[in-house]
Amino acid sequence: MNMEGFIFRLASDNDTKWAISKLTADLSLSLGLEGYDIPMETYESMVAKVYSDIVSGPAPNALIVAESEQGERAGLVWVMRTRDENSGTDRAFVLDIHVDEPFRGQGLGAGLMERAEEWGREKGLSSIGLAVSEGNDGAIRLYRRLGYDTKRRIMMKTL
Repeated sequence: MNMEGFIFRLASDNDTKWAISKLTADLSLSLGLEGYDIPMETYESMVAKVYSDIVSGPAPNALIVAESEQGERAGLVWVMRTRDENSGTDRAFVLDIHVDEPFRGQGLGAGLMERAEEWGREKGLSSIGLAVSEGNDGAIRLYRRLGYDTKRRIMMKTL
């Protein structure tokens, strides 16, 4: 698949080190742990285990990599099959999406999301969801433009 000079493909063993570095960087933000003193090795070992399951097994998820036609990796999306708590039906869920800074603003995020949606349709899933932080205005605009609605809100309070 091509989109304006990019190729989209499933991750392979050759992507391991790069993908783990991207997913590890996003993990502490996703979990809300950026202010805690947790060693980076802890994140890396967590991500490495999950990544191994994604790439090597029949796990119900996929890691899709975007790279330039010159072979430079530019971004990734991690999507999985999960059960919707409210309806009891299976759906796709985006666990992480990452576009490297030099490639932002070129439609790559939309392209990765479209590939995640294609993966879900191929698996026979009828919907896809994701979580996004309140202040991530660029991502929220992208998701709204792609047809995503807010269905649930998680609220927190500092103690």
